Parts: sequence; structure tokens; C-alpha cells
Amino acid sequence: MKPNFLRPGFAFCLLFLLISLNLAHAANQNPPNKTLSHTDIQQRIQVIKDKQNLPEEQKNRILAAYHESEDNLNELEAQDAQAESFKQALNSLPIEMKQLARQIAEAESNLKNRKSEKLVIFPTDELEQRLLIEKTKLSDLDAEISRIEATLGELNSRPQWIREKVSEIKSKQTSSQQEQQSLASRADDNLYQKEARQIQLDSRIRLLNSTLKTLELENLSNPLQLQANKDRVHLLTLQREQQSLLIADLDNFLLERRQQETDKEQAALLQAEKDAEGKHPLIRAATKENMQFNRSLQEINKNMEQYSLQKNEIDVRYKQLEKDFQSAEQKISLAGLSPALGNLLREQRRNLPQRKQYGTLSEEVQNQIALTSLEMFKLDEAKKSLADINQVLLTRIAQLPAETDESERLRVRTELRMLLNDQKDLVARLAGGYNDYGRLLGDVDFSLQQMLSIADKFSGYLDQRLLWVPSAPVIDKHYFQEIFSSLLWFMSPSNWLGVATAFWDGINHFPLLVLVGLGIVILHWRFRVRIKQQLAVLLAKKAINHNFGDIVSSLLYLLLMSLYGALLMAWIGGVLILNARADFFSHSFAAGLIASALSLCLVQFFYRLFRPRGVADTLFHWSDHAILLLYTQMKWARFILVPCVFLISMTGSDLFSEHSYALGRTALIVMMATMAYLFHRLMHPQSGLAKNWYLQSEGWISRLRYVWYAIAILVPLVIIGFGVTGYYQSALELQGKLIMSLRLIFLTVLFQGLLLRWLRNTERKLALKNAEKKRKQVEQAAVSSANLEGGYPVEEQLLDISKINQQSHKLLTTVVMVIMLVGFWMIWSDILPALTVFDQVVLWQHSEMVDGKEILAPITLINLLICLVYSGLAFIFAVIFRLWSI
Repeated sequence: MKPNFLRPGFAFCLLFLLISLNLAHAANQNPPNKTLSHTDIQQRIQVIKDKQNLPEEQKNRILAAYHESEDNLNELEAQDAQAESFKQALNSLPIEMKQLARQIAEAESNLKNRKSEKLVIFPTDELEQRLLIEKTKLSDLDAEISRIEATLGELNSRPQWIREKVSEIKSKQTSSQQEQQSLASRADDNLYQKEARQIQLDSRIRLLNSTLKTLELENLSNPLQLQANKDRVHLLTLQREQQSLLIADLDNFLLERRQQETDKEQAALLQAEKDAEGKHPLIRAATKENMQFNRSLQEINKNMEQYSLQKNEIDVRYKQLEKDFQSAEQKISLAGLSPALGNLLREQRRNLPQRKQYGTLSEEVQNQIALTSLEMFKLDEAKKSLADINQVLLTRIAQLPAETDESERLRVRTELRMLLNDQKDLVARLAGGYNDYGRLLGDVDFSLQQMLSIADKFSGYLDQRLLWVPSAPVIDKHYFQEIFSSLLWFMSPSNWLGVATAFWDGINHFPLLVLVGLGIVILHWRFRVRIKQQLAVLLAKKAINHNFGDIVSSLLYLLLMSLYGALLMAWIGGVLILNARADFFSHSFAAGLIASALSLCLVQFFYRLFRPRGVADTLFHWSDHAILLLYTQMKWARFILVPCVFLISMTGSDLFSEHSYALGRTALIVMMATMAYLFHRLMHPQSGLAKNWYLQSEGWISRLRYVWYAIAILVPLVIIGFGVTGYYQSALELQGKLIMSLRLIFLTVLFQGLLLRWLRNTERKLALKNAEKKRKQVEQAAVSSANLEGGYPVEEQLLDISKINQQSHKLLTTVVMVIMLVGFWMIWSDILPALTVFDQVVLWQHSEMVDGKEILAPITLINLLICLVYSGLAFIFAVIFRLWSI
């Protein structure tokens, strides 16, 4: 009995203890916070405004907290509404997707089983009206597809944004909760301020929780929305294809009907012309006029057909460019600038339409618009003259001879009236045709300008980014292994056997090329010794006997001596390229030969030019130090630079991208390292080309000689850095521009030296003329003094040679500066948009007033570069002005 009594007692005590603990825990808990509404917050705001004993600063902080709470509640309502829309989307999208699937299947079935409409039963006016309506529908479909594709781009980027936003909100939640806990433990704050801050934090936390919920729902609905929009695009694309086919049918049918009508009219007019051959001259003249109007109408229809096709092609190209532009923006924003994307964008940049390609079409359209306006003016006059057929008929009948009998007069009158009525109808139709033609020409011009505008925007967008897009892997520990693999590929006997086979096949298919190659070899063998002898004769002349023709001839001899190797390489490359059956290695080998042929010719030309006691020394009288320095450096550098150009061009094909990244990049690095050493030797302030000028000059250019020296060395080193870090295509572009700049400098210096030599010869001739005049004056003075009865001799005015020489040198300096500025601008202008990336590098900030508000405006690196460019241009123009003002 005892155990049965203890068990209920123990259970009762345990139950009592649990109830007591729950009551104690409930008593220790804070009462739940009441959820405040807009009305509650407005009441508290009014109470705070009515308080007189609160400091103004504290009152403003409390009101700011309540105002933020109001904003949070407003945003909370918006978030709840958006969350509700996402819930509805989760429920409705599967049903909508099923409906879209049925519509897509139906559209595909309709497109597959499509039958052409019977358009013969409809009149032409109705078909033309329907064509306009169908084209409007097609335009609406294109706009809807573009809108949904833009939405797809946003939906694709939305998950990443949601993840970032969720992380940000969770961080804000943690900080708000911590602040809420610390606020409850503070007792020194004002009660009103503490309550306002508590409400502010509560509303903020509620808003963050609601935002998180909305983002979670959006993340759940995002795949459904993405798929639903893809289905919509698919359905609209099918509808667009069906609409395009209908429009094509209408266009073709209308074109065929117009052609049939024109053919009928032409046949009728030809028959009328035959019938009118034996009739009265007035009838023949009217028939001839109708024939001319009909031919004009046919020509207009033919031109409209051609320009319609061109407009369609331009519209298709415009839509493709717009789509590529949007795709590039989305890919760059989502995936960043990856090597694969960079190569794709570079290919698109090369294929973008240029304004000069469409210059002829634009000019032709403008001319046609002008001619159309003139013809419409003439037709308006013709319509006015034919407004009253009776009056025209009377005027023409009056030309009949007076002896014409009445029956003949009546017959002519009847036929002439019919012809004039036909002419009036033809003039009206021709005026309508010219009106449509003018409108079509305006549409073509608008479409062309629209396409070129989007192409300019796309090219500007790409030019700003392509320089900073990696195109190759970064050089790593596997790089030497890749070089070894590329060398094995380059030296593979099978590849070179393929080159020999392709060359032999090219010779067999194009036997005339053998004559070209033999001509190059024979001409070189026949005239090489003679050219050297002629050059030696010119150089052996005394300096005083050298004329300008000798200098030009010597340069021509040097060029002919340098052409042999380049022409032979270009000939071999041409034979391989013309052989369409050659393999890719042979074509790449040919591309390398042709690209390096020009470099070989120029390098050999300047190497021979700077040979000691050669043309530069004997004919141009350049500095011995400069000639020897250039000759010694080019003597060894040509054996590195030309093979590097060959390897870079040979491996530049997309088919050999892996070899381009290894062998081609190595050639680029070796080439730029060689050029850096050359610039070190040529630009060194103490031993370079300008050593003597630096010692004599005290200007700022001379004082900054170490800056120019550093810039000259850094340029090829920067290109090496681009290549090493994976920006290989950008390095190639910069390398090409650097080589073009060096060619411009060398050719401009040669041009300046040639003109200076011509000026010296001209100065010598003018001095001889002055000496001849002085001699004549002395002889005349002697004769006058001997003959006492004679008058005074007339003195001839001598030429001021020093002034002429000074003005000529000023003009030459100005011309050289202009050539250099224009040349550098043409070479480097397309790379300037890429420098806008420096606009993100903020150097410092300064305050300025905008719309009455003081803001901090940044000074970026691009601002500094622009300032330096303007300063340089101002200095150059100042030097030119000072030269001309002396």
C-alpha cells in the first residue's frame, strides 16, 4: 500500500514544481512589444513636436528616428506586397508555362504545316494596306522580344545579386540586434530618445526580416520566371518567323503583280507605238511621251526593289549589332573580362561596319533623294498641265494644218484624247511611285545612320575594354614546357614537307608565278653590281658637286638593293596563299613571310643608309657619332627583329592559339627586350644620339633628358608586362603601334634630311646668283668710271639669303611637327578610349558648388593625363608661333 501512496504524491510535487518554474520564468520575461502603426508613430511625432522642454538638437534626433521608422514601415508594406506577388508567381507560373508549352507546340505545328495564302483574290490596295499592318506587327514582336531578352539578362544576374543582398542584410540584422541589446542596458539616455530609437530599431529589423523573406521567395521563383521568359521568347520567335514569312509572301506577290502590270503596260505601249508608226505625228509624239513615263515607272520600281533589299540587310545587321552589344554588356557584367570572351569581342570588333565602308551608299542615297525631289517637281508641273485634258487637247489639235479634213481631225482628236488620259494616269502613278521612292530612300538613310550609330557605340564600348581583356594564360611554371612543345611543332619535318608540297602544287597550278620569281632573281642578278657601281660613283663625287637629284637617286638605289630579299619572301608567301589546297601550317608560314617582308626591306634600307662613309655620311652630312651608333645597333638587331616578326605573324592564327601563346609570345618578349636595349643605347643622355645636343642646349627638354630616356625604355617593358600577365592580344596591338611609330619617326627624319639637303643646294645656287650679280655690278662700275660722260650704273638688288634660309627652316620645322602630330594621332587615336579606365583612379578631391550645393569632385588620373597632353600641344604651338614671329 505504501508504494501506491508515494507515486501519486511524487507526481503531484513534480507537476507543482514545473508550474512554479514556468510562472517564475514568465514573470521574469519582458512584456511583448506592441507593433506600432503609422498612426502611432504620427501621434508620437506630434507629441515630440509639442514638447517645450526638449533641446532642439535632441528633438531633431528623435524626430529623425521616427521619420526613419515611417519610411521603414512604408518599405515594409512594399516588401510584403512584393512577397505576395512572388507567392502568386510561384502558383501561377507553372500553369502559365503549361499554356506556353501548348502554344509553342501549336506554333511549331502551324509553321511546319504552313500553307501560302491565296492572295490573288485581293486587290493591290488592300494587300499594300495589309503589308503595312503586318510590318507593324513584326516591329511590335521585335520590340517585345528585345524587352523580354533584357528581362532575361536581369534575371540571369539576379541570383548573384540576391546572394550579395542576403549577406548584406544578415550583417545589418546582426548589428541592429546588437544595438538593440545594448540600448536596453543603457540608462543614461532620455526616455523619449530611447523609445524612438527602440521603435526605429524594431521597424528596421522588421523591414530586414521582410526583405529576407521577399528575397527568398524571389530566389525560389527566379528559375520559374527565367524558364517562363525563355518560353515566351521562343513563342515570340516562332510567331516572328511566321510573320516574316507572311510579309515575304506579300512582298513577293506585290512585286510580282507590279511586274506583271508593268509588263502588260509595256507590251501595250509597245503595241501602241507600233500601231502609231503610220499615224499622225501628234499621235506618235503623245505615244512617245507615254513610253517615256512608263520606262521611268519601271526604273523606279526596279530601284525600289534594290533599295528595299538593302534596307532589309541593313535592318538585319542593325538588329544583330544591337543584340551583340547587349550580349557583350551582359557577359562582361556577369562573367567579367575572361580570355575566351576577349577573343570573341575582338573578333566582333574586327567585323564591325565602318562609316567609310558605307560612304558610297550614303552619298548615292543623298544623290537619289535630290534627283527624286527634282523629278517630283517636274511631275507636279506635268500634273498641272494635264489637269484640263480638253484644254491640252485643243492646244495640240490647233497644231494640225488648216487643210486637214474633218474626218481626219476627228480621228486624231479621239486617239489623242485616249493617249492624254493614259498619260494623265501614268503621271499620277509615276508621282506616287516617286513619292514612295523618296520615302524609301529616307528609310534607307535612317536605317544606315542607325546601324552606323550603334556600330560606333559598340566599337567605343569595346575600345574602352579590349585593351584590358586577358587573351592568354599567365606565364607560369609550365610555360617552358609549352615552348618546347611549340618548337617541336615548328620544326616538325612533316609540317615543312607539307610547305614544300604546297609550294610545288602552287607552282603547278599557277605557272605564271614561276616567271615572276625568275624575274625577281634575274633582275637582282643582272642589276645588283650595276646599282652598286652607280651608288659608288655618286658617293665618290665631291660634296660641292652633289645635287638634289643625286641624293634622290642614292636613296632609290638603296631601296632597290633592299628589295630583293623582301620580294622573294613575298613571292613565296603569295604562291602558298594562292594554293587553296595547302594546309594551315603552310598558310600560316606564308602569312609570316609576307608580314616580315616589309620589316626586312625597311631594316635593310636603313642599315645600308647608316653605313659609314655611305649615303647618310656623304650626302646628308649627318653626325658621325649618330651614324656609327645606328649602324652598329642595326647590324645585329636585324637578325633578331625580323625573325621575331615572322614568328609572331605565323603563330597569330586562331588555329594555332596555343603556339601563339607560347612561341609567339616568346618572340614578342625577345623583340621588345631587344628594342628596350636599342632604346637604351640610342636614347642614353651621355652616349645616345642626342648627346651633343644635350651638351649644347639648356632648355627644359635637355633638362628632362633622363625622363625621355626612362619613357623610351619603359614602353617596350610595359608591352612585355602585358604579354607576361596574359594580355597577349593587347601587347600585340601596342607592339604594332610602337613599330608604326618608329617607322614614322625614321621616315620623317629622312624626309627632313632630304629637304634640308635640298635647301642647302638651293642656298648655294642663290649665293652663286648673288656673286654673279656683284661681279656684273663691279664690271659696270669700272666701265662707268672709264667713261666720264656715262651715267651711274643701276645696282641690282641682291637676295637676302640668310632671311630666306631662316624662313625656309621655320617652314620645314612646322611641317615636320605637323606630320609627327598627325601621324601619331592616326596611329594611337583608337587606343585612347581604353585610357578611360584611369578615370577610376582618384588622385585627390576638391570642393565645388553644383546647384547651390557644395560637393567633392574627384581629380582622376585621366584628368592629369589630359592636362599633360594639352600642355604638350600648347608648348608645340607656342614653339611654332615663336619660330614664325622671329
